[in-house]
Amino acid sequence: MAGLEFMHSRDNPVYHGDLKGNNVLIFGTLEAPVAKLTDFGLSKICAPMPTAATRVGGNTFWTAPEIVQNKVQRSLWGGPPPKDSKLTWEADVWGFGATAFELITQWRFPFKDMNESRLEHLLCCPSDIIDNEIADYLACVPHAVRSILHSCLSADPAGRSTIFDLRKQWNEIVTPEFQSQDWKSLMDEVEAPQRFYHCFRKEPGRSFEDWRTWMESRRDNGIGRVQRPLSTSDSDSESSC
Repeated sequence: MAGLEFMHSRDNPVYHGDLKGNNVLIFGTLEAPVAKLTDFGLSKICAPMPTAATRVGGNTFWTAPEIVQNKVQRSLWGGPPPKDSKLTWEADVWGFGATAFELITQWRFPFKDMNESRLEHLLCCPSDIIDNEIADYLACVPHAVRSILHSCLSADPAGRSTIFDLRKQWNEIVTPEFQSQDWKSLMDEVEAPQRFYHCFRKEPGRSFEDWRTWMESRRDNGIGRVQRPLSTSDSDSESSC
């Protein structure tokens, strides 16, 4: 978070454009780890003459909906990217939220029950459908960080907090929680069937399939929800919001 804060606070801000767990390296010790951002190949410097990589947006699993929508539009119609296809601080904040979700849940990537094609489909749905899906995913994380990740993973970029506001919220809400209890205690706040991932793996009845069944039921029974997604091993098929 401090790294993004530094980048976004420059006179000519720098937007990373490819935030994900693989691009965060941990230095220091187990007792005092230090996280550092790496891989600026898709970054943009907002100088008087903006400079950027020719491609906007990294891996779909960490990419903001507005970037994915522009990517899909370009693939459908061909030609250059739409005029609003650009990196923004809002897209970086979405990437931060997806990365935090990835690390907290200890998944190899966020939104684990979808393949890339199905996730692209979700991220091209109306904002309320995306927000409903995200709310169910965030039921998998402790209460202390849930509201902060909601403010990162808003489908509408205007609903996302700046990295500076996120830092303040983190210091006021999350840090005191971390100081007052250990991580396992915080994770124990997560209720079944959302308590399925790595640190609960040895608990009976805590399985990924239980959680996926719950998510599918939410999608099947909800109004205005995206239809049941394909699993990561399924082939692509047509579906609609």
